[in-house]
Amino acid sequence: MSFLCLLMLGISPVMSQTKTLKGRILDDNREPLIGVNVIIKGDTKGTVSDYNGRFEIEVPSETNILVFSYTGFETQEIPIDGQLTLNVYMKESSLALSEVTVTGFSGIKARSRRRLESIQEIPEAVIAFDDEQIEMTGVDDIGSFLTQVPGISYGESQDPGTVLINVRGIPQIRYGHSPIALVVDGVYLADANLNVQSLFDIEQIEVVKGSQGIFYGKNAIGGAVNITTKAITNDFKGNVKVGQGNGNSSVGNFAISGPLKKDKIYFRLAGNYFNTDGLIENTFLNEFTDFKTEQGVRGTLKFELNESTDLTLTGQRSYSRGGAITFISSNHNDDFTGIFETPLQPDIDGDINSPNNYSGSPRADYLGSGTIDTYFASINFEKNFRSFRLSSVTSFTDVDLFYDGDYFSYGPVPDGAQNMIRGSETFNQEFRLVSISNSKLQWNTGVFFQHINSPWITNQVNNNLSDPLVSEDFEYKNTTEVALTDDENKLTSFAPFAFLEYSITNELKVSAGARNEFEQIENTTKLAGSSNSRSYSVFQPKVSASYNVTKKVMIYGSYSGGFRSGGYNAAAIESGDNGGGIEKEIRHETSESIEAGLKSSFVSDRVIFNFAWFNTIYNDQQAYRFGYGNVDGDPSTGDDFGNESFLGTVNLKETKLTGFEIDVKLRPFKFLDIIGGYSAIDSEITEAGVIGGFDEKANNGNKTPFTLESSWNIGLLSRIPVSNNAKIRANLNFENKGKKYWFAENYLLPQENVFQDPYTLIHARLMVDFKNMTFGVWGRNLADTKYNIEWWPLSGFGLGDIRVPNQPRTYGFDIAYRF
Repeated sequence: MSFLCLLMLGISPVMSQTKTLKGRILDDNREPLIGVNVIIKGDTKGTVSDYNGRFEIEVPSETNILVFSYTGFETQEIPIDGQLTLNVYMKESSLALSEVTVTGFSGIKARSRRRLESIQEIPEAVIAFDDEQIEMTGVDDIGSFLTQVPGISYGESQDPGTVLINVRGIPQIRYGHSPIALVVDGVYLADANLNVQSLFDIEQIEVVKGSQGIFYGKNAIGGAVNITTKAITNDFKGNVKVGQGNGNSSVGNFAISGPLKKDKIYFRLAGNYFNTDGLIENTFLNEFTDFKTEQGVRGTLKFELNESTDLTLTGQRSYSRGGAITFISSNHNDDFTGIFETPLQPDIDGDINSPNNYSGSPRADYLGSGTIDTYFASINFEKNFRSFRLSSVTSFTDVDLFYDGDYFSYGPVPDGAQNMIRGSETFNQEFRLVSISNSKLQWNTGVFFQHINSPWITNQVNNNLSDPLVSEDFEYKNTTEVALTDDENKLTSFAPFAFLEYSITNELKVSAGARNEFEQIENTTKLAGSSNSRSYSVFQPKVSASYNVTKKVMIYGSYSGGFRSGGYNAAAIESGDNGGGIEKEIRHETSESIEAGLKSSFVSDRVIFNFAWFNTIYNDQQAYRFGYGNVDGDPSTGDDFGNESFLGTVNLKETKLTGFEIDVKLRPFKFLDIIGGYSAIDSEITEAGVIGGFDEKANNGNKTPFTLESSWNIGLLSRIPVSNNAKIRANLNFENKGKKYWFAENYLLPQENVFQDPYTLIHARLMVDFKNMTFGVWGRNLADTKYNIEWWPLSGFGLGDIRVPNQPRTYGFDIAYRF
């Protein structure tokens, strides 16, 4: 508290020569305009109008003119003349349809540093899609957005919640914490299972890459995804959308918003529905394995308590059911090709098949399925003071995941099945103070508290057959369920943070901040009758500097630290018997990153070119692998399971990540945008270290798993007016994913042989807009390109090599109506 007092005293002299100006911005029909840019003329400082068209800006006493700009409307320069309130009426642009004038890209703003800023002024690598780009590129979940961002690998495997994300070489850990922080309307969603959720009624989605611990805390070691839902309105508005696609898929969503009490109480209600029979067929059961049903609804109430105080209540419920354990095994598909001997372990019988073999089909005798059920609630309180904003965000999230599916053979052999229960109950509380003045000093400080309970239960279902290779009890009528894991985990963290940015001159800015995370984790392994706990703290600093070479060219550099939480492996491994080096404790990760970049725009903002170079030292990298050892059983009987294979996480001592990224936007013609990007990443495990008592120097020099050595994206977006009330919009998008390796270690084979070949995907969407309706047709993966989401070389263990196939070509149409 003393720090906050000193901070406030320090900035008060700066604020003494400013005044607060408030107002409202409306169109010709007296409808509020949301997101209008309000800038002090001759300066880059400013704000935007809110959901009600209102704005509030701190202006120096000598300021005479404000500039109001909004896409599709005429820019206005309005004298202040000592006013403290100002109503602005904006007129639509009168440019004729035949006009050849080509305007530049309007400045998209982002919230990557927990305040609204122009992307071109943020000294970070940020990519953002507004609501139109979200619609035109077909973004309907987090994955369909992230796959359009170079330097990020994304895939979904095994069950409704397992996601494989890699950001700048920092990978997702199976069943572990995500490498990116997920934030929706300012609320941090900690459970990595939520990275698969569908998106609906979204205003903007953005990703900021690089360690963001100062702004988001733990698990933002690779970056953060910020999602902003559609704003509440002061007039009744809504929309409905329905669609149909191949695989007998259907989709529907809606949103309605308006006042419950004009200018005081507002609401927004939105929902979505999706269903598909699937496209990937299990050729033994003659059923599709990738079936899916999703339902979701979100409601928001906003109370404008007075001109400076808002209270927002949000609740969301979502449910999803889909296929699980959709593995394709080489043991049950004759068209797999065995090309590798197992050179590291010649005593193992069996060849390893090519990791780039895309043949075969699922043939399990047990059709797997999984569900993920989520409840979310938040309370957001905001109060604006003269020079700063106080916010309190309280949230609770309940995530329950279940899946079951085939086990052992992954083929038409009714020997066994598996099921898993995992999830979390998360409580968050954050208090934050953010400067809202236009002074040279900007600041951000607060405290964050989090508590998480998360179970992890895994069962093996044995089909009790005298000879499973001969019997055909595919209905699993006589089974015995055996518990493999039954763990309860708790995580409690507390983090104070502060961040300052100071404009030394109009061209030079410097910033510094830090966050200190105090974390306690507890584990109860019920099968072994044991418990573990430990505490630690991690200091996450960030310093940066930016310099405007010209008004349109900025260079920057930064240093930042980040970390990802540790944990405990679920398998109850007997002491001293840690096959594969897998121990009970998973250490937390830390990173140190430096970044240098350039942000620039030319030709009246019709050309944007951004560049970023980064170098990261990544300590105690978490990597998952199969282990084999004696696993404790039920303590009530004293029995154990004997030697079992299990999946666990280990820590690699040090990894180095170096790369660069290019982000380009071009508007060569009035009706055409070309948006593209490129990324190249060099990853190296410089020291694997000693794991479970074994020196793993053989893995030194290997690459980090799921890291794309290169990737690029090119999107063509066109908007062509055909009349005053109609226009055509089209998007053609190319996504290239370069070479990536599946494992960190030499897993039966040298790592250099175990990789995914590069591939390119093509997506397209065509829409025709009328005054209140939009008709669209779309297609994803139009060339029906095949690749693997995941691959495991398990032939050496007699299980066959296992691969998870990608989603085939999908296509469909939709109709939207706005009212």
